[in-house]
Amino acid sequence: MVPTDTVTARIIEIKGDADLSTAVVEEVAGVLDEGGLVVLPTETVYGLCCRAGSDETLSRVYAAKGRPRERPLPFLLPGPDAVATFTNDIPGPASRLMDRFWPGPLTLVLGPGDGVALRVPDQPFTLAVLAAAAGPVHGTSANPTGEPPAKDAPTAAINLGDQVDLVVDAGPARLGQPSTIVRVPPVGPAQVLRVGSIPAQDVMKDGAFTIAVVCTGNTCRSPMAAAVLGALLSDHAGFRIVSAGIAASDGASMTDTAADALAAAGIPVPAHAAQCWTADLAATVDRIWVMTPSHLTAVREIAPSIASRASLLDPDGGSVSDPIGGDLGLYQACLEQLEVLVRQRLEPLVTPRAT
Repeated sequence: MVPTDTVTARIIEIKGDADLSTAVVEEVAGVLDEGGLVVLPTETVYGLCCRAGSDETLSRVYAAKGRPRERPLPFLLPGPDAVATFTNDIPGPASRLMDRFWPGPLTLVLGPGDGVALRVPDQPFTLAVLAAAAGPVHGTSANPTGEPPAKDAPTAAINLGDQVDLVVDAGPARLGQPSTIVRVPPVGPAQVLRVGSIPAQDVMKDGAFTIAVVCTGNTCRSPMAAAVLGALLSDHAGFRIVSAGIAASDGASMTDTAADALAAAGIPVPAHAAQCWTADLAATVDRIWVMTPSHLTAVREIAPSIASRASLLDPDGGSVSDPIGGDLGLYQACLEQLEVLVRQRLEPLVTPRAT
């Protein structure tokens, strides 16, 4: 319970679903809509919230926290669909992270430049308030900048004193530590900016930028290309490589001659089991590079929704001929071509970009 003798803010105590009534939710949303500052519970820590768009209101938040104005405030969203308010261009890694962790303790930073920080908290009352509010709502930790976050309403109320208008007390925050913050650029792998409630390795499992290379049987060209990608990206975190074939026999091994060509070039020979290109596989990847125009047509027909992600491996529109049945020299020539083309395709993904 908030110690009412030490704070001047109005206090509302809520207890589970019993306080999800329209009247209570609309009362809290109304304070936000009128430009008030409200402390709201989340599953991580308590948040200081306000409606976006009013410079006067924002100034109050920055003053309450002692936060520099050049540091933009994050937004709390009532659901993933609300991301469309900020951007319609959601990178694949961000979409997969949203599917896995929202609602939950993950803040995604999306968009060009510094981007915008967005989170869907896993707290039913707060989600209801966010949905009832008349516009986007900023939410930042309810503590002075540089101080520990508030894990309960009394701490938040004491932290912010008479600088807030309303405190919603839902008991101690379930997790008691901040969200994990992940930057997902328009192109490229996710980057963990702050580790919080979600470990970095869990984020990167779904936030990896996934590249698929596709040929016919998935026994020579595409596994060799995948091996080249693996070698070139060994020092670059956040990438995942898969290969597949339009007419692959599931579980087939890489041809011995392809493995010999890789070994002769000093490229590690990965364990390999062929797999067919499917719509389900396509849904997990961010770039698809294929060997010939016929492959390009096929991958798009199998998974039309990913048509824009698929392209020929050769940026100039050429084909990579199938070495199947040829001698080691033919495989080595194919591998040399693959190396050149893979390097060209990777350059814009691994070259640092200004933000």
